[in-house]
Amino acid sequence: IVIGCFLAYKQRKMDKKYGESVMLMFAMYNVALALAFYLIVAAVANVDKNGQKFFRAFGVFWISVVCSASFVIPKLVQVRREAIMLAEKEKQQQMLRAAYPAYEGEHTENTPVEKAPKPVEETHTLPVQNC
Repeated sequence: IVIGCFLAYKQRKMDKKYGESVMLMFAMYNVALALAFYLIVAAVANVDKNGQKFFRAFGVFWISVVCSASFVIPKLVQVRREAIMLAEKEKQQQMLRAAYPAYEGEHTENTPVEKAPKPVEETHTLPVQNC
């Protein structure tokens, strides 16, 4: 855990694209928790050799899956969000091109250019009533 804390501390100022300090700390704590659980159960339970092998294999499997998932799942979510944002931006640009043909520079010198309006940000305000 100490090495993981040190690495997470060093990564905290990196670009969010590359900095994975939260995921690294989650993985380190998962390893420590699984190891502590294994040591407690191994010390308390009276299990034969086959049971110990199974329990050890399950611990390694658990640590591997959860640690891998802690890195992979957030990246997959990030990639999906970026793809959705890119698709929405492309859709807005297509709507502007359809509404304003001069948006892409499809005009001549004699044709007056109508500028595309700036995108309007949605505001959520309640109507004010005069009292």
